[in-house]
Amino acid sequence: MYVESKLIVTLGFLIVIIGFACNMVAVSYNGGYMPVKDFVAEREIKFSILPGHSLLTENTNYSYLCDIYILPLIDYGFIFSIGDVFVTIGFIILIIGLFRKDKWEEIKKIHDKKEERKQKRLQRKLERQLKKQKQSQ
Repeated sequence: MYVESKLIVTLGFLIVIIGFACNMVAVSYNGGYMPVKDFVAEREIKFSILPGHSLLTENTNYSYLCDIYILPLIDYGFIFSIGDVFVTIGFIILIIGLFRKDKWEEIKKIHDKKEERKQKRLQRKLERQLKKQKQSQ
């Protein structure tokens, strides 16, 4: 069961890395800025370019990795990229893997075994010391 949780966490982490890589490709191939599709013309959404962003043009490289999707909210729209989707899904999977009950039970068992071994080592050490003291008397 612990192995399953570990695989889930690893999968979530890999999906987050893929998302970050998608965002980094979009930013690095567009002069250090994340291009954003201009939704003002298409929809009446209050929109302003944030620092670190630029408007999407015909010359934009890897435009499919840029912020071209919108989740319309009340007056504003939440604009995101495919990389953001990967990062979000990856973090959700990662959190599910981290907080699975079976994982914490397995970790507790491992910890208990380590404590038991530690106690046995201490007990053997004390027995040796007592044996040395008896021999020296």
